[in-house]
Amino acid sequence: MGFISETQKIRSKIAKYLNGKVADIGCGHDPVIPDAFGIDCRPFPHVKHITRNLNKISEELGELAGAFDVVYSSHCLEHFHDDIGALSDWVRMAKDGGYIILYLPDDRFYRNDLNPDHVQRYEHESFVESFLPKISGATLVESGPDVGDDRYSFYVVLKKSSN
Repeated sequence: MGFISETQKIRSKIAKYLNGKVADIGCGHDPVIPDAFGIDCRPFPHVKHITRNLNKISEELGELAGAFDVVYSSHCLEHFHDDIGALSDWVRMAKDGGYIILYLPDDRFYRNDLNPDHVQRYEHESFVESFLPKISGATLVESGPDVGDDRYSFYVVLKKSSN
């Protein structure tokens, strides 16, 4: 069995949300849908916007801020020192009523020595109960663990509030 991307692991659980214009932050080699607007710091084949600072991506994209039906990110937020600022910015990228979908490593199941670039550590329940209330403009739609054979993550689906 070959390499399975993190996005491939969660894709079927979130497929019902992946409609319209989709931004994939940190898409790497595997965008969440084939025609996603791929955003990354490296020039992978599916990347449509190369950024130096994913934390302020809505400023770089200018008129595209507020233009996406879905903003998706897999195993990316944990790399930011200012994770609240990054997620707040990503919420601004979504249209009113749009979705923000995160797939994150759960510290209880993830071997952190696998990626020394992680500056944040999350656990599903505390992320939902303590972290998400710090993010304004979005409400929780659903979340759940995704653990088991080569799975050590959780997902969160937020819906951007109408202004």
